[in-house]
Amino acid sequence: MLLTKIVLNDFGVYRGRNEFDFKTTPDKPIILCGGTNGAGKTTLFESVMLCLYGQQSFEQKITLKQYHDTILRTIHRYLGTKKSAEEASIIVEFQFAHEGKISEYQVLRIWQNNDGKIDEKLTIQKKDNAKENFTKLDSIEESEWQVFIDQLLPRGIAKLFFF
Repeated sequence: MLLTKIVLNDFGVYRGRNEFDFKTTPDKPIILCGGTNGAGKTTLFESVMLCLYGQQSFEQKITLKQYHDTILRTIHRYLGTKKSAEEASIIVEFQFAHEGKISEYQVLRIWQNNDGKIDEKLTIQKKDNAKENFTKLDSIEESEWQVFIDQLLPRGIAKLFFF
């Protein structure tokens, strides 16, 4: 798996849309992320796990209520007010090589605050190389998308990709 892009929308310290390009080139073979304390480095990298695995992204098993409470706390709150955004989302784009073929995927997880309850939606798209855009992954039933991610990149080894 080669991470190529992360997009955070009203998530944690990130207000509005924030896009991080992780594509490398021969001139730029390494990506380094730096910043002061509280700038959002940890949030950025934890967001990848959260986008890919949702409730299963945490080190210890948590209940659905604990998960929803955590999401409610991570939806961006506007500085100096008690108001928070109505929804938050994370997009993770990555390349995956299998049997000599590279496929590009986009995983989107959206959380909407529905009067203190969280509505969550997971979407997976695959890049159509002929059209150079992402299209809905229709080769797998929507109810099996999380299983697809778990098989593509098992959660137990996912942390090895970030150091």
